Amino acid sequence: MPLPKGFRDWLTQESSRWRSDGLLTEDQRERILARYPETPAEHGALAFALRTLGVLLFGAAILLVISHNWAEFPQGGQLGTVFAALALIQGIGLGCFLTGRERGATLGHLLGCIMYGAGIALIGQIYHLDAHAPDAVLFWCLFTIPFALLLDATVLHLLVIALAGSWMLMEADHAWYRSHRDQLHHAERLVFLLLLLPSALAAYRRARPALTGALAWSFVFLWFLFNGRIPVHIFVLPLVLAALHPTGDARGRGFRFIGAAGVAFITLALGSLHGSMHREFGDAFLRHDPLYTLATAAAAGWAILRARARQDSHAAWMGLIALLTLALGFLGALDLRGFRERETVWVLVTAIANVTTLLLAIALIRQGLAENRLRPYVYGAIVFLTWLFWRYSDIEKELGYLGMAGIFLLLGVVLFVLAKIWRQPREPAIVEAMPEFRPAWLEARLTALVPHRRTLLAGAIAAQVAVLGWMVYDHSRPLASGERYLVLCEPVDPRDLMRGDYVTLGYGFQSLSHEQYQGLLKEWRQLHPAANAEEKASDDSLRSGADQAEFIARRIFEQSVPKDTPIYFPLTKGPEGIAAFGDPTFTRPTTGAFLLTRRGQGSWGRNNADVRAGIESFYIKEGTGAKWEKLRNQSRLLAEIAVLPNGQAGLVALKEVGAETSRAVPYRLLENHFYQGTRVGYLQADLVTDRADFDKSFHPAPLNGRNAVAPDFAQEWLIAVLDKETDRHTELSVVFVERLGAELIVTLKVIRGEKQTFTTIPAIGLIVPKEGLRSVTIREQGGTNRVLRRLSLPR
Repeated sequence: MPLPKGFRDWLTQESSRWRSDGLLTEDQRERILARYPETPAEHGALAFALRTLGVLLFGAAILLVISHNWAEFPQGGQLGTVFAALALIQGIGLGCFLTGRERGATLGHLLGCIMYGAGIALIGQIYHLDAHAPDAVLFWCLFTIPFALLLDATVLHLLVIALAGSWMLMEADHAWYRSHRDQLHHAERLVFLLLLLPSALAAYRRARPALTGALAWSFVFLWFLFNGRIPVHIFVLPLVLAALHPTGDARGRGFRFIGAAGVAFITLALGSLHGSMHREFGDAFLRHDPLYTLATAAAAGWAILRARARQDSHAAWMGLIALLTLALGFLGALDLRGFRERETVWVLVTAIANVTTLLLAIALIRQGLAENRLRPYVYGAIVFLTWLFWRYSDIEKELGYLGMAGIFLLLGVVLFVLAKIWRQPREPAIVEAMPEFRPAWLEARLTALVPHRRTLLAGAIAAQVAVLGWMVYDHSRPLASGERYLVLCEPVDPRDLMRGDYVTLGYGFQSLSHEQYQGLLKEWRQLHPAANAEEKASDDSLRSGADQAEFIARRIFEQSVPKDTPIYFPLTKGPEGIAAFGDPTFTRPTTGAFLLTRRGQGSWGRNNADVRAGIESFYIKEGTGAKWEKLRNQSRLLAEIAVLPNGQAGLVALKEVGAETSRAVPYRLLENHFYQGTRVGYLQADLVTDRADFDKSFHPAPLNGRNAVAPDFAQEWLIAVLDKETDRHTELSVVFVERLGAELIVTLKVIRGEKQTFTTIPAIGLIVPKEGLRSVTIREQGGTNRVLRRLSLPR
């Protein structure tokens, strides 16, 4: 009966001891070993691969069950299921480890780590969490690393790499919604590389080319972080790492492929002979990042020195190509006294880029010949042919048909020459042994840990359980003891495979008004006197018109106030339980209730909010989203939240707006006035609070003996809604006006008719009593019932 390699090795060692102790003769030992041969490696590997695939399918099934949402289960049953499943699966893995079944332990802990991630998702679903979503994947990755290190299993390291890459992609998804396109994301890059470090150590300690290939491909995740404006060193770093490997070392192949692809892309783009493309490509790819660029250049120089010491010209050329590409980034980013604008600079950049592309093609072809491998040879040929075709496209207009024919003839000749070179007899391929990275200090520490592996594995399981327990404790407190408030919300209905169907909620307080921006900026500068003069000088521009001023104020706010800065909203409760929010502040209130929020967007950045409170997602049973959409479109959806004394909030439930929480508000229309202010865009709303502003924008027009009566601004306010100037008959009408607590909700209907022979500015004015109002929301009736504007009323 064949035995797995681990058991066969054990039997060989033990039988040798039995023979030494006189328990067996040599002949008996040989017959025993012959009876139990070692399982062929390919059979064991195939079986393990199939079992691994099965475990991954089990994990996918778990995630789909989570996404279904167990609405029929009580909360305690859901939590008990999560903790019991995690403990059971990880316990099976630990049991396999204790009995010497290493592969069984690997598969058990692989499924256990997937269950741990599913547990994070389910607890988020139970408590309707909407924190910074990539953080959940980051914690999943961090507490998977101990299992990968203790078991030293390739499949667990691949899971770590996949989680680190997923975290980076999610951070990149958030980056698309950030205002600062020039951010260099130093912290994110450092964290990503540190997450990969344990897997890199494992890959070189046991010389695993497959694992190093996965590490090389993980660098692609970095390309998505910079919103299309990528520093050059991001493309060059994999090629530098490839140059650190001797020619013939299989572990350098993945880095060489990714690095060559990145460098070819950069140099082909920057080598364009079309002058108008220089500025575009320069802005996209020639961003300067001194710290990382210098570190990458130093690594490239070290790679060249090491290659020269071992007389490895192939690796040295890769290092030189990396340095030339970094030089392109330096020249393009240098902007001393208009240096970057000079034509001679771009001529130099173009020349270096084209030379670098050709050197890369030649180096790859030589590498393929040296290693007797077709792939790098073909990669080099593709780079050369792409360069030739791209340069041809730059000058095709000057060549004409005969020139085009010559180019295609040259391409064909090149292909035949490359084929002939490949078929020529060559020296034996360079095959470099893959030395294992086992420094004495590291091996000594790892050897000391071996007797404690079972204890450390149990500790890693306990750490995963503790993380989930902390999540339950921290997020159950608001629901258990927080004060309850009702807030009008605006949902959309996306779907998340990891967390099920959920409704993304937006609240009126999350979109700051122009006055709130100004107040926060003024307070920020008082708290941080070092705020730059350029931002202070922009204050005057905030008064250049409502919409433009609000846009400018928001940009200054985003540029001045760091992401995740705490912002506090004072809270009061109306007689119907509706929350009323005061003006936001950076200073924590010492009296009264308040809501703690943070600067930045939740729900993947797609709710267009200025602040987030972690109550922006409500998880629902699969297929029930249409109900909430209908309530949203009718402005009939309330969120019940619970708030602790420290401002932390939790989402309790969604409720339909009922007669007990809303009431109709009497209003009258502004009549016998016409608008005489500035022209506006599509459906804009504004609040008029004093007579001076009213007289600037509206002119009386008595009709049929009826006088034009202005609002009484001592007791009333005017809500003015205007459409863009048009030659179509357009009618604005009020559908309903209601009040929820201190918030007034106005729903309008827009009817557009046939063309006219003249143009008009459609307008409507609503005069409403101002007593007790804190904010006004104006909506357009329709499929999405979109918000035209939210207005914060003066105190």
